[in-house]
Amino acid sequence: SAAAGVVAIYLTFLLGLRAYGRTVGLLAALLLAVMPMAIQAAHFATVDGLLATGAVWICLQALGIDGEARSRDYILAGIAVGVTVAVKLNGALLASAIAIAHLQRGLATEDPIGQRLRGLVLNRHIWITAGCALAAYVILTPAAVFRFSDYFLTEFYGNIFHDVWVNIADLEGGREDLFQRGSLYLQGAPAYLYHFTHVLPMGIGWLLEATVVLGIFWAMYRHGRADLLLAGTVLVYSLVVGAFYDKPIRYFVVMGPLFAVLAARLLSDFGSLKGHAFRKAGLALTAIVCAH
Repeated sequence: SAAAGVVAIYLTFLLGLRAYGRTVGLLAALLLAVMPMAIQAAHFATVDGLLATGAVWICLQALGIDGEARSRDYILAGIAVGVTVAVKLNGALLASAIAIAHLQRGLATEDPIGQRLRGLVLNRHIWITAGCALAAYVILTPAAVFRFSDYFLTEFYGNIFHDVWVNIADLEGGREDLFQRGSLYLQGAPAYLYHFTHVLPMGIGWLLEATVVLGIFWAMYRHGRADLLLAGTVLVYSLVVGAFYDKPIRYFVVMGPLFAVLAARLLSDFGSLKGHAFRKAGLALTAIVCAH
């Protein structure tokens, strides 16, 4: 876990560097290094730190697809997704970064919309990505093939498919089996509001949480390709996982590197505004967020 945390910091630097430049990369690495939930994950023998490492690896490959779009980028993207899903099944949500990159690149042409959509589906590279992801997942998780029923259909709270079914089936509330020892099942708690008021303040702190939220809005406002890729991935993951009854901090450790990059981009842009006062305010705000 500690090694995965260190690797995640380095990859976060590379992600910020590639998306926005050296300043954002360094600041993002610093923010992740002092992020409480990332530090906690590095001390626990859980998969969350590895999942965060996989998330930033996937996003790096997605930037490659959105940029040069070499065959190597698609192959490595598939391997990154397969390895990350093998770490934990909800890593499949991170494939949204690859999908966004593929969509942005395919829709950027001047061809008629029907031809562009057809090209997105028939593009052999994205199918190579899917094949590499499946192959990596099967190699690392052979039980998914040889013990399919036990792996996917067991009525056990460690099985995400069972957890999802319990959440979907309990539309009217009142199910006692939503509760299990050692987990935070909060039936009736606001699905997303609770994360803003309890989960994220404990995981990253109020100031960094506010910076991340503003960073997401700033990225959507600027709507560059890297902006939409990173903010879109965060939103897809958060909208799905945030709806679960189970609301531990560790579910959002995976988003730590992306939170760090989006917050760093906002702070860097604010500090680079014209005027000595803005630069001083940007440096002061960055210091306060990191210290908090």
